[in-house]
Amino acid sequence: MAKFVFIWRVGVTMRKNRGQLPIIIVCAVVAGLVALSSPSRADDRKIVYVGIGGPTQEAIRKAMFEPFQKETGIQVAEDTGLGAERVQAEVQSGHPAIDFMTIGASAYGTLLAKELLAPIDYKYYDPEDIKSMPETIRQKFSVGSVFSSLGMAYSKKAFPDGGPQPASWADFWDVKKFPGKRTMPYCGVLEGSWPIAEAALMADGVSKDKLYPLDMERAVKKLKELAPNVIWWKNTSQPGQYMASGEAVMDLDSVGRTNNLNKSGVVPVQYVWNGANVFGDKWIVVKGAPHYDDVMKFLAFVARPQIQAGLARLIGYAPSNPRAYDVMDKAEAMQLVTYPDNFKQTWPTNPEWWSANVQKWTETCLNGLSG
Repeated sequence: MAKFVFIWRVGVTMRKNRGQLPIIIVCAVVAGLVALSSPSRADDRKIVYVGIGGPTQEAIRKAMFEPFQKETGIQVAEDTGLGAERVQAEVQSGHPAIDFMTIGASAYGTLLAKELLAPIDYKYYDPEDIKSMPETIRQKFSVGSVFSSLGMAYSKKAFPDGGPQPASWADFWDVKKFPGKRTMPYCGVLEGSWPIAEAALMADGVSKDKLYPLDMERAVKKLKELAPNVIWWKNTSQPGQYMASGEAVMDLDSVGRTNNLNKSGVVPVQYVWNGANVFGDKWIVVKGAPHYDDVMKFLAFVARPQIQAGLARLIGYAPSNPRAYDVMDKAEAMQLVTYPDNFKQTWPTNPEWWSANVQKWTETCLNGLSG
């Protein structure tokens, strides 16, 4: 509308000079039509991300979304409610309203098997980043985002230096030696991606290299043993809240949220690498994503070493691009799961087992703990 008002005003102003009027009107009309028919500007463009909320999404926003928006003008619209069912419904609608997300290996396997994903186009990536990232990271339908860890942490207020401190899942279960409530994710949270079954089995004496296939009945029995001393959580913002308030003295949470809680200064907590799970998350794009090309630009942007190092500093997720370690100091690297001294104490998730058994585990866990 503003363009047509401008044209009308030119005509009124120039009526007194009849000789120039046709040229000015024609030029103004052409300019207006060109502007109206031109592609939308970068600041009118957006990509839509679906996450799990909480400190993780806050860190991704600060380290990745905001710098990308500043450099490109492309906005990152955020949503929560991540789940395979939602992705399937969006794709099957024929007009998905979401573009991309980060997921774990088991969920990725599910989405890939159902052909719900778009291929990754690496044309916008820096060739040096492509060379640095292993082929296991650069896959056809996914690209690695970060490496992280899920494990136990304890309150150093409850168990200060100089006294006994929990150092294993057996200690996590030992409420006599280490009294106080624990907080753990309930059965099926985020489609079973939280290692409560593995934690229970290790507490019961199973070696970390002998976990799979999981003995589900044995795991549930061990969970029931601890259940009277557990505050179950269903939202990733809850474990930090329970630890900060003192309602719980130990939790099962990510290293990233544990680091974030430490940085808040509310309560000192210590993450335990012994028996912690290591896993790699993936960026995936839904089939038919409405803003596909701009998402590819975003994925190339967040593969840059400086961007990945920035996220690591904020929340402690290890980079998928090894070049990021070139811009980090040793003290920073020592906080990450892929640091050698930490990595050797961890164990990897078996995504194939979980992809095939997540529903059975959820039912077994729910039935066992509710009985």
